[in-house]
Amino acid sequence: MSVRSGAYARKKGTSSDLHASFCYDPAVEHRLELAAKALALERLATGGLAAIAPARAIGAIATSNSDTEAARYVARLLGIRQVVLGVMLWQSRNDRSWLRRMATLNALMEALDAVATLLALVQRRGGDRPSAATVVAALSASAVFLALRAAVS
Repeated sequence: MSVRSGAYARKKGTSSDLHASFCYDPAVEHRLELAAKALALERLATGGLAAIAPARAIGAIATSNSDTEAARYVARLLGIRQVVLGVMLWQSRNDRSWLRRMATLNALMEALDAVATLLALVQRRGGDRPSAATVVAALSASAVFLALRAAVS
């Protein structure tokens, strides 16, 4: 849908729709689309792995004795969530306003994952605690999505 017709038609939701954006440059806009694609593919890959092979996903983020049927169920749920977020991010790659919303949603999900993992680290004692590296990874991912959100704005 265009804002105006004719030679100066602008596509709604793109940088050409904005009057003064630092992403007005088409090359930068292309980089935003590539970043969104890469992040979406990461979501799809990690989510697919967790949904299809939950034992491998559990082994990557928890101790070896954490592989229970309940943990596999939760890993599958997390995998499905990752796949859904990846699909939504992929679909939003060409619409800046939608991409901004999806980047915000993904940053929030990662931040909440970090908080939940941090709480589990603080409350539990012994060998069944989650890895502290999971908190760092979730906070790093949240920062990446916040950077994407800022770049889209």
